[in-house]
Amino acid sequence: MNALYLGHALSEIKIPDEVATTTGDPDDAELRKLQRERSSLFGKRASWSNKFDICQSNKQRAEVSDQIQIIQNDIKLIMRQIEYYEQHGKPMPVIINEEYPVPASEGDRYKKRASLRAMISQIKKKLRQIADRPKNHPDWRKVDKLESQLSHNEKYLVYVDRAIKG
Repeated sequence: MNALYLGHALSEIKIPDEVATTTGDPDDAELRKLQRERSSLFGKRASWSNKFDICQSNKQRAEVSDQIQIIQNDIKLIMRQIEYYEQHGKPMPVIINEEYPVPASEGDRYKKRASLRAMISQIKKKLRQIADRPKNHPDWRKVDKLESQLSHNEKYLVYVDRAIKG
């Protein structure tokens, strides 16, 4: 019975003769490169989304969610780059993430990575020390702030690592 309803519903749908899959000049190498990158990012996002099924703890789900957020920000950026390129015919100027500024020089990137790793380690150490104390200890009020700093530094480290890898 459902097959009959589905067949009837599909017969009423108007299918256009020609479907445009890309915009702009199909021979434009720069535009094709941006579109391939966009497709790749969509694939990465889907891959990370599928990892939710195998997560066994909230921490694992949070890590997957953070990675998806980073990829989604990259997708937004590439979409803006494609739109800019289609409108102006030239690549968009480099955009720097204000929340996670990555140093310009290679040496400074490595220093920043080491600094972030040290900060992450220190915050984790503080959190472990607080976890060993009784729940009514005044340091437990700092946990939310420390977890927020930890999350920020871990995301920042991902941006720096990406810049180092090129």
